[in-house]
Amino acid sequence: MTNPFVDLSGGVTRLNAQDGLFLRAQHLNEMEDYAKALATLAARGGGPGVVYGYDLTLTASTLQVTPGLAIDHNGMPLVSDAVGTLDLSHLSPAGNTYWRIELVPGTAVASGDENVYGSACDDACNGGTIRSNLTEGARVQLSPVVLGGLDGQLVMDQRNWLASQYFEAERTGSGPWLRSAERLDDHPWQTGTPQPTDQNVVPLGVVWRGTGGLQLDQWIARRELVEAPARRLWQSRLGMRPDSVFLAQICQFQAQLAGVVATAVPASSIAEVVQWLGAARDGVTRHDETAPVELLTSAISALSGPAPADAGPLTLVDQGINELPPAGYLPLTASDTGVEQTVRNLFGKSAVELGFTYCSPDFVAEHVQRAQHRDRISLPDPVPVEVFVPEGGDLGWVAFTRGSRRSSRDTSSGGDVVPVYHTTAGSGVSPSQAATGVVGSLVRPIGTARFPVNAWASPEAGVYQSVQQIIRDTRTDQNMEITVVGVARSEDRLPLAAARATLLGTSFTPNPQMPEIHAVLGPVEAIVVVVSATAPSGTA
Repeated sequence: MTNPFVDLSGGVTRLNAQDGLFLRAQHLNEMEDYAKALATLAARGGGPGVVYGYDLTLTASTLQVTPGLAIDHNGMPLVSDAVGTLDLSHLSPAGNTYWRIELVPGTAVASGDENVYGSACDDACNGGTIRSNLTEGARVQLSPVVLGGLDGQLVMDQRNWLASQYFEAERTGSGPWLRSAERLDDHPWQTGTPQPTDQNVVPLGVVWRGTGGLQLDQWIARRELVEAPARRLWQSRLGMRPDSVFLAQICQFQAQLAGVVATAVPASSIAEVVQWLGAARDGVTRHDETAPVELLTSAISALSGPAPADAGPLTLVDQGINELPPAGYLPLTASDTGVEQTVRNLFGKSAVELGFTYCSPDFVAEHVQRAQHRDRISLPDPVPVEVFVPEGGDLGWVAFTRGSRRSSRDTSSGGDVVPVYHTTAGSGVSPSQAATGVVGSLVRPIGTARFPVNAWASPEAGVYQSVQQIIRDTRTDQNMEITVVGVARSEDRLPLAAARATLLGTSFTPNPQMPEIHAVLGPVEAIVVVVSATAPSGTA
């Protein structure tokens, strides 16, 4: 008895060469088509995307595309070895349309001259020739996309807003099973990966015309070839963020941030610049020959000049960034305000809840990767954001990730991360003054304590033992005293800071000697163990 089987239709056809076959051009084409089919089918299994190159630059109204290699949805290699230029001056005025820059197979270009023969032993037929070679390259094209609300955004907000809309449309368009209202058993779990039906283009970026002229963003649409189609499909269905999308969202944010940090306008002058530009536009409409020039000159001076002495620090929102990827990196420049306050200045008055962790750089990379499937960070929303400060050298950056909340009693992730410091109060310096002096500085904390958001709990063993060891060591010197100071960022949190400091400073051994507990206002929340000399006998 033989096992049942069935031969499936389809497959790849090749030339069945045999002795006696008169080899013609048709047969050579069949051999070439067979090799090409094998190559494209194998490449299709690896997925579409950019392999290398194809970077975009925009100068005035000219788009330049560098050489590169990409694979389309059919497995065809799209290769170019020269810089391409595209004139965009014809694009329509500012409105609700942006254009997606796409890479598609180009028209085959014939080349080479070969004589044409009537038969193998004849002379060339009347001196005729044919083009014997075909070069298959790539073409860059623009496809318009209408997006309502684009022209309603401020000029500085358009790029970040467009990125947010594109990424969200990409997520919902991928059909996430676990992020929909459908019943779990309504989905076809029994089926495998279906044949792709995507449009056969490789996106390279987007361009749009704002009131300030043409704008370009490469990473909004560009996706690197880093995953197979099946992996991307199932990650999307299970509510995960595919690797290529996570990479693109981080790079999009970093590229925009790098641009606005280099050309940022002081927050105090942005409103004036907008007014001047609006008045200049009105003057042009009225055919005023002098006012627009003066107004534009003032705007250019404000945009290119130094920040006013009384201008506050620029925030992410000031620079047109209202939404962040689930993880990313922030520049850290030398500042007298310290690491934590510098980061808080970047976030400004946003509603996010910041927590800080000091760790080694490899620990940072691990936590950035963990955040891959978390939602994006909307700065107007009160979401937890963890900031990771790498130790072991001045690297000039910190990382951030969206925090997670599981329950009000769970402190394994998310929650309030409170740094704990140890310092000594000098002569004439009170414990409270010493505490606020060290908070926000570059002094390394002895550890961090995690608490539920807006609540207190028993601190972790590691930081608790460190504090208790400091207290025990200090108790041996009768000329020194201990004060545990809870630092709160607002008056309503002073009782909470005192409760957290009390738990950290309390010894649960027989006949414990309780340190003094203080609570003060400071730039960031922290707990500081302050060692100070006791007042000499007879002094107040």
